[in-house]
This record gives sequence, C-alpha cells and structure tokens, in this order.
Amino acid sequence: MQSDVNAGVYKAGFASSQEDYDKNVIPVFGALNKLEKMIASNGGPFVLGRDLTELDIRLYATLIRFDTVYVQHFKCNLGTIRHDYPVLNNWLKGMYWNVNAARESTDFLHIKENVR
Repeated sequence: MQSDVNAGVYKAGFASSQEDYDKNVIPVFGALNKLEKMIASNGGPFVLGRDLTELDIRLYATLIRFDTVYVQHFKCNLGTIRHDYPVLNNWLKGMYWNVNAARESTDFLHIKENVR
C-alpha cells in the first residue's frame, strides 16, 4: 500500500515521461482494487476489520486528497474514489466521521486550494 498508493500517486504525478506515467499509474489502481476487496471481505469498519491500524491512518492521508488533488493535478484519473470505489468511499466517510483524529486533522480548504 505504501509503495503503490501513498508513494504511487507521486510516482505517476511526477513522472518525467508518458512511459513512466503509464508504468506508475497502473499499480495505484491495482492497489485500490485490492483494498476495495480487502475491506469488503474483512467487514470493516477498518481495512483489516474491527481495529484501527496504521494502515488505515496512512491510507486516509492519501485517499482524503485523492479525488481533489491526485485525480486532477497528478492525472491519476483512471477512476475516482467517489464514483468507482464504493467500499473505499464508505470507508473514507467512516474514517472522517467516526475517527475524531481524522476529522480534526483534515483541512478541506488546504486540500482544495493547496494553501500552505
């Protein structure tokens, strides 16, 4: 997940050629497909089941920005979380609304406007 999702969006987004982009964008969506199935099979509410783990925290940091930043600016646009990954989308909403630390650390203005 770290290599293919968290770092994967940057590998695709900062690719120096079309060939590098093509090589790096595919694993991002392969990992999202795998995570979609994993959450569904584990029954949630977290990636591995009932317990919040580091995996959830690391994934949240990337997926909360995915549709707004990585789809648009990094052209990781083979799909969106909101439209193409219903399980991940529900997981993301659950993290935001049910995990206080996630909600308290999320600044949508910063995400949308890239305010530093």
